[in-house]
Amino acid sequence: MLLEALDDALLPTDRDSVAAVTLTLGSNDSHCSSHALHVPVDEFEHNLIEILSQLQAKLPFAQRILLSPPPCDADDWRAYSLRMSDGLDDGGGLGNDGLAPYVRAARRVAGVAQEVRFIDLFLAMHSRAGWRALLQADGLHLSAAGNAMVHALVAEALADVGRAPLDLPVHLPHWLAKTSPDAFDAEGVPLDAGNGR
Repeated sequence: MLLEALDDALLPTDRDSVAAVTLTLGSNDSHCSSHALHVPVDEFEHNLIEILSQLQAKLPFAQRILLSPPPCDADDWRAYSLRMSDGLDDGGGLGNDGLAPYVRAARRVAGVAQEVRFIDLFLAMHSRAGWRALLQADGLHLSAAGNAMVHALVAEALADVGRAPLDLPVHLPHWLAKTSPDAFDAEGVPLDAGNGR
């Protein structure tokens, strides 16, 4: 889906001003093979190579930072999903065993791609004692502490190229506007938020 969306509408008009781009893929792709979101690992790897290649061509001055998918606790995620959906089981099958090949694929791609900084988020989080309770909100998505950890790792990568996260402008459109233009404005604010938009 990202490969198809990587077009002029998603990228800023002043491309030479883009200092860095971060990319994290693999969590949804690693669903069990019967799930609609599943992407086979060899196709995932091929697509990742192509995405990084297009980013290099379209954003020639940007530091490309590839993060592996974070770890996942399949039991916590399933329990959360069942709770939030009134018992509807989506059959996702997410878990670290299924995720590991996608982490290895991301590591391989970063190893052969030119000028790509790799952050092994899976290893960094998984090696932290108590990572499930501390770094995850629901078994899959990051908690505030998990997001802070990612921020610190990305900030370190940006510092290597003389940048700081808070010094960088945000390029629009916001991803919510891109995925749900009827519900969110270009800044990601809900259209029905009572703010006159």
